[in-house]
Amino acid sequence: MVPGADNPRQGVWAVGSADRVDESVRERLTRLADENYRSIYNLVYSYIGGDPDEAEDLTLQTFENAFAAAHRFRGDADVRTWLFRIAINVCKNRIRHRQTRRRFEAFSLDAPVRGGEGEEIGETADIADDSLSPGRVVRGKELRQILRQGIADLPEDYRTVLLLKLEDLSYREIADTLGVTVETVKSRLFRARVALKQKVSHYVDGI
Repeated sequence: MVPGADNPRQGVWAVGSADRVDESVRERLTRLADENYRSIYNLVYSYIGGDPDEAEDLTLQTFENAFAAAHRFRGDADVRTWLFRIAINVCKNRIRHRQTRRRFEAFSLDAPVRGGEGEEIGETADIADDSLSPGRVVRGKELRQILRQGIADLPEDYRTVLLLKLEDLSYREIADTLGVTVETVKSRLFRARVALKQKVSHYVDGI
């Protein structure tokens, strides 16, 4: 038996549902959420590697996302299939977040961000370049820790787009994930790199 699968939180799905959702749609989603809690939980539990607490959190997030998007559901897909699709996307986002934490060693700030016509929209920043360090160059584990903290301290919009880019998502994929334009993604990525350089450069420079 999958831990936690027998503990659906009956009735909680209706709380916070969007005002724009038709009452009949909201009632149907509430019923489907209660009926499908176990199957969604089991899917999530297996997808993310068997952590009961995390699986419950992501199952709840799945239904919260479904309610938030319910006003856009036109009935051109099966509602249960739609719920599973949302659950898979939630799991993928969590896994991507996990993976970014393991990839800071390969992180580089030297890739230019290019605009729609291919032009660079900002200067690059290579913090591992010895030319940036007249005194001492921070390397290895220490550098990774500085980068990790620097990214954690970024504003959420900047941190999110930077972490998604670390996962090799295209600008379009990031834009679709975040619900913004490609140009917004490029702008945020450039600003994130500038902000991160400012946060860590004095460590790298040995000042």
